Amino acid sequence: MRKKIVLILLLIIALCVQGAVSREKYRKKQKSIFIKAGKPRKIKGKLADSILQLVHSKQRRILQSSSLHPEKYNASRIFDQNFSTCWAEGSRGFGRGDWVIFRSIAIFWIYNGMWRSKDLFYANNRVKKMKISFYNVYARSRDVYDSTARKYTKTETTVFTNVYLLSETLVQLPDGMYPIEILTGTPPIPFEISPDNKELAYEKWANDGYRFCRLEILDVYPGTKYNDTCISEIVFGTFDPNLPEFGAKDKYVY
Repeated sequence: MRKKIVLILLLIIALCVQGAVSREKYRKKQKSIFIKAGKPRKIKGKLADSILQLVHSKQRRILQSSSLHPEKYNASRIFDQNFSTCWAEGSRGFGRGDWVIFRSIAIFWIYNGMWRSKDLFYANNRVKKMKISFYNVYARSRDVYDSTARKYTKTETTVFTNVYLLSETLVQLPDGMYPIEILTGTPPIPFEISPDNKELAYEKWANDGYRFCRLEILDVYPGTKYNDTCISEIVFGTFDPNLPEFGAKDKYVY
């Protein structure tokens, strides 16, 4: 009986050691990029309209500038949790200036290139230089001062009409078949005061606004066979042992 208990304990210790070695292997391969948040700046135009389109859409999660095939290589493949698929740009050349916009959080992971196999990873282009931009769309509610009741009354309507640029950073991604962690700082919340007729009113921007990210291709690691630039997956959240190699080691601050 004692021998069995000892064997079980030895087996548990061996599994723990193996797990620690695996996690260390992941840490050695994963790279991190930290992007500092700047002062929010309101933007207008086609880009702001595109972001607001995503805010109001219940079906669309991501927008793209182009794709190699409308279904097979559509940007929605980035979120299908399938590493055999990818988004591939459809422009001439390697896709300089091509982009995707998606609703994001402060931390996510990029699986750069085509991850279906190691051969296909190096056969296709991988993003080398990228412009990463973060935007917020804040919930706006107008509070109007009621002089009779001597208090502010809030309207029930919440409107998303203003887009703010939080940061715009040029980064160089390391080349290799490992995930790249993108982290961003928390920006200050805009606060505006404006008159409304003769009553004091102000616009308060909610803390729980929508955050969006725009990834733009600037340069690539050229593929050995194809001139198509790919991104296989973008993953939100923490470590998942079911996903290809995860971890944390090198950090690049921009």
